[in-house]
This record gives sequence, C-alpha cells and structure tokens, in this order.
Amino acid sequence: DPDTANKYRFLLVWFLVVLTIFSIAATKLPNYILPLYPALAVLTARWLDRWRTGEVTVPRWVLIAAAAGCVLVGVVYILALTLMAGTITSPFKGKAFGSMPALGPHAWIGIIPVIVGVWFGWQAVRGRCNAAVGAFAAGAIVFLGLIGARATNALEDYKVSRYLAEEVGLRQPDRDIRIGAFGWLRHSVVFYVRREV
Repeated sequence: DPDTANKYRFLLVWFLVVLTIFSIAATKLPNYILPLYPALAVLTARWLDRWRTGEVTVPRWVLIAAAAGCVLVGVVYILALTLMAGTITSPFKGKAFGSMPALGPHAWIGIIPVIVGVWFGWQAVRGRCNAAVGAFAAGAIVFLGLIGARATNALEDYKVSRYLAEEVGLRQPDRDIRIGAFGWLRHSVVFYVRREV
C-alpha cells in the first residue's frame, strides 16, 4: 500500500533527520534527541504489532538473540552496580569501582530483565507472540521505572557539581564570595553553589 509506505518513510526520515542533525551539532545534551523518540516508538510499536498478528515472520535465532540481549542487560546492570558499590572486588583499577556504595542496594533491579528475557524467549519461540510482547513491555516499564525512581536517586550524592559545592565549601549563601571557573564548567555548578559563577 503506497499510503502505508509513505507513513513509514515519513517516520524514518523524521528519526534520521533529528539523529543526524544533533549528532553533527557541537554541543550534545541528552534532551536534544528527545524529538526522535515518538517516531521511533511508533515504528517499533507497528513492527511489534505486525509480528504479533503474524504479518511479519521472524527467524528463531533472532528471537533467541533478543531474549539473550535482554538477559545480558540485566546481568551487566547487576555486575556494574555491584562493582561500583564495592560489593564485589573488581579485577580492574579505577576510581569508579567501589566508590559508590549507595548503588549496591539497587543491583537487584537487574533481575527484572533477566526474568523477562527468559520468559520472552520461551513464549516467542513457542509462537505465543501476544504473551511475549506483553511481558517485554511490562518488564521494560517496571525496569526503567525502578531505575528512574531508585538507582538514579542514589547517584545524586555522587554528582561532581554537588560534591564540589558542598565539600570544597562553595555553597555559602550567607557570605559574599566570588566563584570562577577556568577551563571546566558544568552548568549544574551554578545550581549547587546558589550563585553566579
């Protein structure tokens, strides 16, 4: 159908234009690429719906790879947080390893993609596409929601700007001090020191 093809083409061009322009831009902030997510979400949802209804067939190895990728995300998440928290000893040297103990209690969140990946793979290989898509969607919402609500908040204490403001003594709103930056400035420093930099 030409109309359907044009709709997909429009969404694909939308996605690629935003991605390309902001990849070339000199300054890169995460929120710059937010406009590409609606197009990507519609394309992904439409493809999953077509797979769910049987319009699109997917080779078995792709389903297994998708399930394994989901499991891998969970395993890497658990390992990363336990290493950064110092719960397990790292064979590597680096300041990040063991320096963020507040992240340790949130490593369990990585179990969610492990369980979802196994369940998704089992359902998808057996041809139960509705159950596979439903489990994957629910798991993604729970996993990302818990990361946003718990693990991200645990990182708050380790922000460089906050540490700089509090530990170095720059946050002194009762005193008239001047703060300057040379060769390095994060915009959040202004927020944490509560004055012009």
